[in-house]
Amino acid sequence: MNRLWILRIGRLAFVAGLVFASLAPVPLAAQEVTPIANGNGALRVFFDCDGGRGMCDFDFYRREIPYVNYTRDREDAQVHVLMTSEDTGSGGRRFTLDFIGREEFAEVTDRLEVVTRPNLALEQRLTGGR
Repeated sequence: MNRLWILRIGRLAFVAGLVFASLAPVPLAAQEVTPIANGNGALRVFFDCDGGRGMCDFDFYRREIPYVNYTRDREDAQVHVLMTSEDTGSGGRRFTLDFIGREEFAEVTDRLEVVTRPNLALEQRLTGGR
C-alpha cells in the first residue's frame, strides 16, 4: 500500500474527527470514554498545540478523536500535528494544522487552515462554531 495514501487517509480521518466533533454530543463527567485505538495498529499521533485562548484542550481532542494513538513524545509518533493560531483582521481566529510525517511518512507533509467568525465563545471555537 502506498505510504502517501496511508498518511492522507490518516490525515483525512483526523480532520474528519475534528469536523464531526462538532456534531457529537459531549459526554458528561460521570460517563466513561473508552478509547478504541490502544495499540491496535492505529496511527500514532503527537498533537502539538500553540492555539492560545483555551484552544489547547488536549482532553477535548483525545475524547473527540479516539481512533488514533496519541503519543507523549514526538519521536514516537508517525504523524506530528502542529496547531497554531492567530487573530484575523475581522476579529476571528485563523487556526493552522500542519501535518508532519515521521517514520514511514517522513516525506509527507500537509496543511489545513480554518478561520472562525469573530466573537465566538470558547466552546463554539472548539466545536467549529456550532
